Amino acid sequence: IGDLSVVTLPVELYAESGLAIKAGTPFDMTLIMGYTNGICGYVGTAEAVANGGYGIQDGRANSGGTTADSMVQTYLERLEKLFG
Repeated sequence: IGDLSVVTLPVELYAESGLAIKAGTPFDMTLIMGYTNGICGYVGTAEAVANGGYGIQDGRANSGGTTADSMVQTYLERLEKLFG
């Protein structure tokens, strides 16, 4: 939609992860919408997972070693590819 990107994910990111996506996106505007197409709980940064941060124990998305850091990198790579 013009120079607008929309990032959707079935989780809730910590604020710093959302800000990292917004800071790194090549688009002028990026909307981040959590809890789309499912509710998997919070996905914390690697530091939050290691220290048992807010919502980490309850978030199904934190199983298997997934952290918001890897998700942020993936979304930034995809946004860059879309921006082309």
